[in-house]
Formats: sequence, structure tokens, C-alpha cells
Amino acid sequence: MARKAKIDSGPPPSPVDQEKTRQAFKDDLKELDHQTEIARAAQAKVRATKKRLLSLGKALGFDPSQVDWAIQARKQEPEDIDRETRKRTEMARLLSIPLGTQLGLDFDGVSVATKIDTEALAAAKEAEKETIWSQAAALEQANAGGYKSGQQGMAEDDNPYPADDKPAEHDEWKRGWKLGVSAAAAAVKTGGRKTRGRVAELGASH
Repeated sequence: MARKAKIDSGPPPSPVDQEKTRQAFKDDLKELDHQTEIARAAQAKVRATKKRLLSLGKALGFDPSQVDWAIQARKQEPEDIDRETRKRTEMARLLSIPLGTQLGLDFDGVSVATKIDTEALAAAKEAEKETIWSQAAALEQANAGGYKSGQQGMAEDDNPYPADDKPAEHDEWKRGWKLGVSAAAAAVKTGGRKTRGRVAELGASH
């Protein structure tokens, strides 16, 4: 069996080359120590910054997992985040976890369903207030109209508000009408007394 030929690796390095290599090795060791210290300092800054983030997140109502997600999400494309969300929703549906099958949460932590109910209730209350104000204005208008009609001598049967369709306005108009009639009668009496008094004064002067 033939022997393999020895590969000629060339002449051994000279003492000068070995010295340069040893020096380069020592320099890289020092550089490694230097970079390690820089990395440790940077890691300490990272930990301190994240600790502050967690504290700030807690003050805003976020738990640590949400802060971690925010840190990672900043490095993702919007479509990647959307894809990840859809995948989680699909898996939640498979496991019958009520995620994605119900209304989610708004940014303030309140469920959207609850928020919609709250807003609807507030809108209903506001509409009720407007209705009350509108009814009050209508009754006031009916009373004023009845008062004017009573003063002008119109009959009670001239009430423009049907008792069946608008009973509240009908009654309020009648109430105002009676006051108007009373006011007109009082004015007539007062006018008659003044006239009689004036006639008496004229007679005495003659």
C-alpha cells in the first residue's frame, strides 16, 4: 500500500511572526475585556430602562406581558402583527376560548359591549331630558295661548288642543284660559271703578 505524501506546510514561522501573533492575541484579550465591560454597562442600562418602562406601564394599567409585547411589536411590521393576532384568534376559537368570538376591549380596559351599553344609556337619558324640556315648552306655550284667548274673550270650547290627542296641552290651555278670563274681568272692574270715580270728580267740580 502506497504511503500518502506528506503535505509541505512550509517553513515554521519566524520568531518575529510569532511575536506579532502573541501580541495580537494579547491585544484582543484586552479588547475583549473592554467590550465585555461596555456590554455589561449597556445591559445594566437596558435593565434599568425596562424597569422604568414596567413602572410606567403599571401606572397606565398595563401588566408586564403587555409591556413586553409592546417592545417586540415595535420591531414588527403592521401586517405581521395583524397576522399574529388572527392566528391567536383562530387558535382561541379552536380551544373554545371566548377570544375573538366576543366583543373585545377598548383602550381604557372596558369591554366594547359595556361601553356601547353605557353610551346608549347616556344617549337615552339625554334624549329623555330633551323630551322633558320639549314637553315643558309645549305646556308653557299652551298656557300662554289659553291666557291670551281668555283675555280676548274667546270661548272655552275654542281650545285648539284636542283632549284625546294632547290631554296635557288641553288642560294647560284651559288653565291659562281661566286665568286670562279672570284677568280680563278684573281689568273691566278696575276700569269701571276708575270711570265712576272720574265722573264723580267732574260732578263735584261743577
